[in-house]
Amino acid sequence: MGHDAVILHSSDKGETWEIQNFQPDLQRPFLDVLFFNEKQGIATGAYGLFYRTLDGGKTWTAERHASLLDPMDQEYLEDIRKEDEDFYQQELESILPHLNRITLDGDTLYLAGEAGLLAKSTNMGESWERYYVDYTGSFFDIKPLDENTVLAVGLRGNIFVNRNEGEWEYVQTCSTSTLNSILIGSESKVYALGNNGMMVSAQRPLPTSMRDPYANLSDCEADEGIVVSQIKDKAALLNATQFKGKNIAVTANGIKTLNLK
Repeated sequence: MGHDAVILHSSDKGETWEIQNFQPDLQRPFLDVLFFNEKQGIATGAYGLFYRTLDGGKTWTAERHASLLDPMDQEYLEDIRKEDEDFYQQELESILPHLNRITLDGDTLYLAGEAGLLAKSTNMGESWERYYVDYTGSFFDIKPLDENTVLAVGLRGNIFVNRNEGEWEYVQTCSTSTLNSILIGSESKVYALGNNGMMVSAQRPLPTSMRDPYANLSDCEADEGIVVSQIKDKAALLNATQFKGKNIAVTANGIKTLNLK
């Protein structure tokens, strides 16, 4: 997936690729794609871009999800809808946030996006329940750590954790490099990977902290169990996964194997 709303497909493990969707007139990129099975999948992107396929990507259909908006924006749109459905659809399309990352865990789908957007769905993204987070910056990844704990990372090094469907708690790292991806290392550690080659290691369970994400970091002390490091070439770390016992990362300088401690 990528710019011009392009979606590429490979049926031979990446040896060759074919275009399944290409709409340059939209002037919007897809940022993530996820399949529930061989036939059903969704792709998300900038300005609320949300497409669904039911036939393995042969065709894609656009959807708009007002439930991903802030409650005040939802209320505003419903007032408009009572008067003019066409204007409602135009306004909805214009104010939907970027949908940066989707994660599936069992039957629950999680989504991280722009302007403090964190949400979950239990019906393959047909409807969404938005979390309340006391933060308006962008999130770039969200992952459940276990059946009771969900982690989200994003702009300016911000990390939030949710336990037992309670309030989202801020985790202090004292780093301002944007975090792009979460990698679950083991039952005892989780990593957040970001720009400038920054890696934040957190001991599990994560510390309990209700600090202010907007506080001045001039005299900062990281929460217990938090260690910040940087890879040698300082290339941005965009995403990572574990494969055959190795931690494989996609970076601004290509694919690398990470030596995580």
